Amino acid sequence: VEDFLSLRSTDLARTRQSGMALVSGLYGKAELGSLPYLPLKTMDAGEENMLVNPQVCPAVVPEGARYFESLPATTTRELKGLCTWLNPEVAKDNQACFWWLGHLLDCLMSRICPTVPFSPRNTTVPEIYELSGSAGLLRRVWSIVDEVHWGYFQAMAQAGAFGAFFAEFYGAALQAVQPAAVAEAARLPKVPKLLLWSGHDTGPMLPLYAALELRNTAPYWPEFASMLVLELWNTSRGEVVVRWISNSAVVAGPMPFPAFSDQVGALILARAACHTPATGVGGNTASDEPDPGMTVEFPDVAVVEPPRLALLQPAEAAIWALVASLLALGSVVFFRVWRDKNRSLSLV
Repeated sequence: VEDFLSLRSTDLARTRQSGMALVSGLYGKAELGSLPYLPLKTMDAGEENMLVNPQVCPAVVPEGARYFESLPATTTRELKGLCTWLNPEVAKDNQACFWWLGHLLDCLMSRICPTVPFSPRNTTVPEIYELSGSAGLLRRVWSIVDEVHWGYFQAMAQAGAFGAFFAEFYGAALQAVQPAAVAEAARLPKVPKLLLWSGHDTGPMLPLYAALELRNTAPYWPEFASMLVLELWNTSRGEVVVRWISNSAVVAGPMPFPAFSDQVGALILARAACHTPATGVGGNTASDEPDPGMTVEFPDVAVVEPPRLALLQPAEAAIWALVASLLALGSVVFFRVWRDKNRSLSLV
């Protein structure tokens, strides 16, 4: 099974189930029915890198505080205006106000969204949110949470929060484009034909959008059942090019693989800032120092120094796709291998 499938999820029932459901839908009973089990990898909560995690990157705490302190005046005014109206106790602090509004929005959407099994739905939403009319207050809360959360994930990416996760899919992509002879000489393990990560809208889906600037205008939050695809193409000129596709629309690229490598590699290397001196978070002290080598690490795959492309050669008629699909209660990221045969595509 491990030769064609790698499945990883955050350690929550709903995301594990989402990943398993997607794999079952892709392959069906005919392909999976004979398997004795479906291997699923998880990380302890303290090590999970698909989400903003102070135990993985302690710098997210001070960097998060700096982000909220530096919000534009108009954004601060809207945050504090809403919190003064709805919960004056948190109105004085941008960060406390934002997180409270975010939890409020989750509460409201759990009662409004038809995909959530909650009853009796809209009748439990206070009249102040005007669901029967323009829903003006609800729209204001949604808009400011969407805007500030987008900027927050961009700031966290620059602080190195997602470097370890980005290293996982970047490392697999980099390894995938190596010719068989190079991979064999370097003793690199084979990359499975399908690599899947099952997580949440807040990780990995929205961090990918924000860190790679795959959306230009609000709303930034992933729509229900969104799909984000990263394709690696081998061209007739022997070059590897990359493009991102969101809900069937190209949102970035085609770009040369080295350009993609530079972009993602910079975000991976940002992990050097995660253990800055005197953060005092997650057991780190002033004696902690960044790893000077800052190699990329990803499970069960050789360690690579990004963006080390000296060995990169065109893959033999291979096209790789990284797909992120927002499910009802989570998001999924996966790789698949395709082969170009006389300009037609077929699954290897």
